[in-house]
Amino acid sequence: MKIITHSINNRTNEEPKAYDEKKLITGEVRLSDNFASAALSHKLIIKQDAVREMFNFIEWRIGVRSDLRVEQGGIMLGKRYCDTDNGIHFAVVSKVITADSAIGSLGHIDFTQECWREMHSKKDDYNRQTGENAKIVGWFHTHPNTLSCFMSSTDQHTQDLYFDGDNTYSVVINPQRHLLKVFRSKACYPAQAFLVWEQQQKKKIEQMSIQAKYNEFHNLYANRHIDDYDIFVRSRVVEFFLNNPITTADSLVGLVTHSLVKEGLVKDATPKKGRKIGW
Repeated sequence: MKIITHSINNRTNEEPKAYDEKKLITGEVRLSDNFASAALSHKLIIKQDAVREMFNFIEWRIGVRSDLRVEQGGIMLGKRYCDTDNGIHFAVVSKVITADSAIGSLGHIDFTQECWREMHSKKDDYNRQTGENAKIVGWFHTHPNTLSCFMSSTDQHTQDLYFDGDNTYSVVINPQRHLLKVFRSKACYPAQAFLVWEQQQKKKIEQMSIQAKYNEFHNLYANRHIDDYDIFVRSRVVEFFLNNPITTADSLVGLVTHSLVKEGLVKDATPKKGRKIGW
């Protein structure tokens, strides 16, 4: 069976008019983690309903859990716009199609021909129901467990094969560590992304992020068996999560240790048994 992918329409903007960026101000926005390093010329905007669909599918709200998770993914539907006056290209995602039949492992996801057929069928159904005529403007997938967010060689091949347009995107998410980075074109440049949601939703996700970071630290800490330091560090974890923009467990451990030494609660970062802590 041959999968027809011409409707991805990577290389053109379907809409002649510019997208009104002020629409972003109507809700709360989460930025991609690599936002600051991205060019200003391209912007990915994922609307509230699409964010909700994506995060529910990958179970973002659960965060760290004991069982290992496999990679998940799907495609993003929307429209492209070009602000010719300012030279800014937009891709606005209104719908996410999840790859329910994809074959996932701890470090790989395979969109089979059957999976592609199902996703294209769902895309056509969505367009018939809404009259939107949405195009495939990118894809998303997870790097679960302890993986960071980056474009692996396999990811880059997928991007080059199906999503190589300059205004076409890849969203890489770690749902357990609450990390999210976005890349565009076959060159996999860092991309500015805006995930739009309501204030109430943002507050819930922030609370879940704190819990996820606590769980991550707790698992890392427990695995290192740091003995007597437990009573000191555990008493400070929540306080540091609430007051510092920590994004990884390792950086949190270092900050807590520095604080404890500075306050004289411990002399150094070496346990009494003489076993150095690997941070």
